[in-house]
Amino acid sequence: MSYAPASLATLGNYWTAKGGVNLGVVGNTRHCVGYHLGRDRIFSNCACRPDGDCVAGLKYNDYSVIKTRDQAGLNDAASAIDLGKLNGTLTGLQTFSRWLVARCQANVAGSNDIREIIYSPDGTAVRRWDQVTRTIYVAGDGTNQGDNSHRLHTHISFYRDSQARDKRPLFEPYFAGVMAGPLEPGDDMPLTDDDVERIAAAVWAVQFKDYVAQPDGTRPPITTASALYSARADAHKAATAEPAPATADSETQDQLDAANARALATAQRLRNEATLLGG
Repeated sequence: MSYAPASLATLGNYWTAKGGVNLGVVGNTRHCVGYHLGRDRIFSNCACRPDGDCVAGLKYNDYSVIKTRDQAGLNDAASAIDLGKLNGTLTGLQTFSRWLVARCQANVAGSNDIREIIYSPDGTAVRRWDQVTRTIYVAGDGTNQGDNSHRLHTHISFYRDSQARDKRPLFEPYFAGVMAGPLEPGDDMPLTDDDVERIAAAVWAVQFKDYVAQPDGTRPPITTASALYSARADAHKAATAEPAPATADSETQDQLDAANARALATAQRLRNEATLLGG
């Protein structure tokens, strides 16, 4: 019988403890394919009963068991979780979902265990992040990328070989970092390199929520994100530079000051755009 593995049960409890609604791991009788099912249903003659009658599983034609990593970890455990409102709002869920997709795009540690994310960035559009192609696709009814029900919830699939790994570290930075709350008015302390990185990730998540490949393969410009990541690189370069002669000290400080100024300008904009911080 398909079941929720301990890692996803723990993740669901963590999400709930942080104010989210956990919509579950194992697919109901209308789920016929995918990561919400375990091996027993995918390879059975009755994977689901959408209209009351049994529908057979797709076996190795099911997309959730095609990849090597999924075959390596295939058992009766489901390998996806559906998340509902965060702090009582879909806006909270949308903000978190954009942030998580941005983390996957940035290839942060552990994010490659996420196979796909189907979500809405704004309550209207539906998008699907695909780890294999590293692309955000337009989704929604008729696209075969995820239907319009994802306007109301976020679906996260994990490669089946990651079953034993704790998934909470993928979520924890959201609740501990930049999304913990707006900066206090009047806060003009220089930002650290980590501050710049968190701000850049937040801007990327919101500013480029529709960062989708066009039919010709091109993508929109990423001027803002590029500038922020450049500021982080400048700060890191200046902070880790070899000791310079006395005549160069002011130049090094100028680099740090310039990087902090750019980051601070972004932070000030984030204060005034509360939706970027889920407010």
